[in-house]
Order: sequence, then C-alpha cells, then structure tokens
Amino acid sequence: RALFESASTWRGNTGLKQLKFETQDVNVLTCRLYERMGCELRGVLRGACGQTYPDETQFRWWLGL
Repeated sequence: RALFESASTWRGNTGLKQLKFETQDVNVLTCRLYERMGCELRGVLRGACGQTYPDETQFRWWLGL
C-alpha cells in the first residue's frame, strides 16, 4: 500500500499517467491488493511463465494515475 501511495506522490511533474504491474494467478493476496488499490486487470497470459511454471497464468494490471 505504501508503494502505491509513494508512486502517486512521486509522479508529480513527471507526466506519468499509469503504472503497470504483473503477477501470477497463484499470488492471490497480491491480486486482491491490486484490486483494492484500484488497478484494472487488462491482460491474462496463459503459459507466460514458461516451462518452469507451466500451470501458472500471468495477470497484467494497470493503474491510472
């Protein structure tokens, strides 16, 4: 939560309009945090974790600032 607040403050005059994050479907706590912080799920990529974690799906989250 502190990271989100810091990023919002930091953007100041940078012109930054959004932040992008990624996580895997197995990281439920992080997915819930991203939702609570106002992130929008905009991408779901099955098999993006390669042969190391073939059953995991990558989630891509965006946060408008």
